[in-house]
Amino acid sequence: MRLKLLAVLLAAAAGAPAAALAAPPPPSPRADDAAFSTNLALLNGVLGTPAASVDPARYPGATAAERWRAAVRERMKDDALYLSVLPRMFVYLNMRADGPPFELMSGKLKGREFYYLHEPCKADQLVSVDAWWRPGKPVQVCKDSYLPEIKSDDRAGSTQYCEATENRNPDPSICGCGEHLLNCAPQGELAEQIGTAYSLEAVKTMQHVIQSQKPFGQVLTGNETVRSNHADFYYARDTYFRGGPLAIPPQSDKSAEAFSLRSRPPQYEGGLLTSPLFRYGDEAPRVLVSVLWWDFLCTVPLSLRVHAEQIFELKNPKLRSGDHMELAAKTGCRDCHARIENALKAFKGFVSSRVGQRSVPLDGPPETMKFYVRDSLDMRAEGPATPTWLGATLVSQPEFAGCMTKKVQEIVYGGEPVPTEVTRAMVSAFKKDQNLQTLIEDAVVARFAGSAAVTAAPVPSGPGLEGSR
Repeated sequence: MRLKLLAVLLAAAAGAPAAALAAPPPPSPRADDAAFSTNLALLNGVLGTPAASVDPARYPGATAAERWRAAVRERMKDDALYLSVLPRMFVYLNMRADGPPFELMSGKLKGREFYYLHEPCKADQLVSVDAWWRPGKPVQVCKDSYLPEIKSDDRAGSTQYCEATENRNPDPSICGCGEHLLNCAPQGELAEQIGTAYSLEAVKTMQHVIQSQKPFGQVLTGNETVRSNHADFYYARDTYFRGGPLAIPPQSDKSAEAFSLRSRPPQYEGGLLTSPLFRYGDEAPRVLVSVLWWDFLCTVPLSLRVHAEQIFELKNPKLRSGDHMELAAKTGCRDCHARIENALKAFKGFVSSRVGQRSVPLDGPPETMKFYVRDSLDMRAEGPATPTWLGATLVSQPEFAGCMTKKVQEIVYGGEPVPTEVTRAMVSAFKKDQNLQTLIEDAVVARFAGSAAVTAAPVPSGPGLEGSR
């Protein structure tokens, strides 16, 4: 070893070509595999997927970029990736829309189970009700907890339907469980399962679009969503509120937790925009609308020089749930509210999250809305105020591709700088087909196999490597 080192030093002193000394020996396949395994463990940590390996022998002759692309495609078959990555990309997926607002407690009289809201009652005060969670098998409930004749509470100055989960009316509430006990759920897991199912509907629908390699913008424009029987409670109850039959699928067996692609009534066109999570994940309608611009365009609301007096001038008890187009013209308010107040028009067919969880028929054709992006001077489009038009307009903006690219890079690169040419190539590719799976693949390949693999080469195809840009 000492003789070899001495020979190297003597050669350098004699002016031997630097390239001859600096060139390292080519790495062995074993060294390549070890480095790949190390980085694959890092990738699994970044994506939140279980530890797994990609057998190099499975892809004979594959380049490093091809091997990484194959590794990502294996990861993207795993539900865990979407549950980990998507909530980091979209604020909406960290919200929660609750299930039925009232929890029924249970007791026993003469060995028979009965339900009540506040206080147990005597046997002569029990009524038999066909409960939504067990149709055809009536339950016993205290009469003062039932109250099917009371649909809403108007004491706060505006109508609040009894299914509203954000109860702002004076105590005590005058609402009961209502027809078929639709405002209630038995004490236990069911109400929690329904709220969780509302969140998973959004995640699973995005997952379906990504895995199908459909344009990602479809999550805001279609009718179908991926959901379980628990999430179907919302749509079935809403159909009943609108005068249709009550057809809630089974809630108590294993099938209630199975997810599948399902259609929705016509009023729910607009993809996830009309799902319970996107409509009722927060009690403030303007917050829900504002988040759309951040989640899909990466733009933040701007409010400058706003004074409390400007808000007090409105003198309206429905300030948070009503329409205030005047804010779209007020100095200091307009840069933010030009887009918010116009976007709220698209959801006229849904009551405010503060007063209920239901859709309502519209009188006549939809209004016209204007679409703004950065401020009140940045109007991009004008069209019918519907969720479908709003969703399609959002995902047609040039900022959409840049925003999705930024969010993916933040996760894959973990805050490390991303070469400009990589960002440019990723944005350009996503604009063509809005394929979010390919976007994630490109980010991983660029980070672990080198920028050139994304900026200079088409997406490869082959066994385990199917797909094209």
